[in-house]
Amino acid sequence: MTKNLILFTMLLFSFVNISTQLDAQTVFQTFNEEWSFENWHTEDRSFPQGIYYEYIGKIITTDSSTSFIHYSIRNADMTIGFLIGKGIEIKEVWFKRYQSSCGPLDVVVDEVLIIRISSRKWHDDLESLGFAYQDEPKIGLCAYSVRHRKY
Repeated sequence: MTKNLILFTMLLFSFVNISTQLDAQTVFQTFNEEWSFENWHTEDRSFPQGIYYEYIGKIITTDSSTSFIHYSIRNADMTIGFLIGKGIEIKEVWFKRYQSSCGPLDVVVDEVLIIRISSRKWHDDLESLGFAYQDEPKIGLCAYSVRHRKY
């Protein structure tokens, strides 16, 4: 409960920060863009050439321990809006939602958020937010409904 409250507060302040740094038109456009839905499970799809980052979470290392933190992405629009608010030039986004099962398979499928950006100059910013550079991004299992957006 406390973790959710902290995350909500961080997202709220992030959104307020985005709104004050960007003009209203840019913020409105970010949340108004249409997503297309793609079936990567049965269709032969691949990522175009580019610079890719995938949200994997954050590794925090102290003198005595290493911790891994992964926040679930419930609203891809908020996450993308935050990145755009930081000035990161996003070209495309792919988002596959969390699934508690996959057809007849009794498996948990984590969400996947992959972004294609225009330059690696945002590498440090993206890493600090839990994104990792990917040479060959993969959408993963059970990709029946992958949301895709071009900017």
